[in-house]
Amino acid sequence: MNRFIKIILVLIIILNLNSCKGKFDDNYPKTVSQLDGFWSTNSLYEIEIDNFNKFPDTIQYLTKNYLTERIGNKKFEKSKFTYGYIASNEPLNDSSKANFIDTLLYEKDSEKNKGLDTKYNYPVYSIGYEYSDLKIGIEKFDLALIIDNNGKILKHINFPKLNSVDQNFIPLDSIHNILAKRKISSRNLKLVLRFDKKSQKTFYYARTFIKKGSITGPSCFPEHKEHFKINAITGKIEEFNSKNTTEYFDN
Repeated sequence: MNRFIKIILVLIIILNLNSCKGKFDDNYPKTVSQLDGFWSTNSLYEIEIDNFNKFPDTIQYLTKNYLTERIGNKKFEKSKFTYGYIASNEPLNDSSKANFIDTLLYEKDSEKNKGLDTKYNYPVYSIGYEYSDLKIGIEKFDLALIIDNNGKILKHINFPKLNSVDQNFIPLDSIHNILAKRKISSRNLKLVLRFDKKSQKTFYYARTFIKKGSITGPSCFPEHKEHFKINAITGKIEEFNSKNTTEYFDN
């Protein structure tokens, strides 16, 4: 084999390696999010809050204290207020608006409505925050909690329990490396963060979209190929989809 042919073969190998890198690396999702929606409680009246400082001082203190204890000061500094509601069974001021659906379901002075007064210590405060850290690939991480008038937490944030508040999520780049080692294509790939209430852990999920669901088909839900579930704090792979286990965990 002459020198010219050897050079051509080397160039072909290099081009193939580069094309594989682009296929399995460059196009992976750059950010992920964990969403928790908008939370409120059943009530006849509600006030929408667009500024955290409009909450009573005691609620502001309880909220900040709770969040810094759960996620730490550093993460709290990277969080912002996103929404707020004050629920009540009586108008609190001119800003109070009647909840149309709850007014129908829990008619004033009815037994159902009295049940609400027993269940909740009004007013009840719904507070939404959003944590973000683009350096590690987290675009949005919803932190929603609900506090009653006595300071009792009615809904805790969906956030993993940490050994230390200084613990952080593993960077998304680490997930990219795992995907690339397993040669998982970026085409139709979905990366998401999800909180598991039972284990109180947050996981990275990697899945590939296969096809849409249909009411006339075998399933109404979209079909996906699940790749793995990784603990977002420790990096431990807890579930995986692979025929060759040794090869899958070969780092």
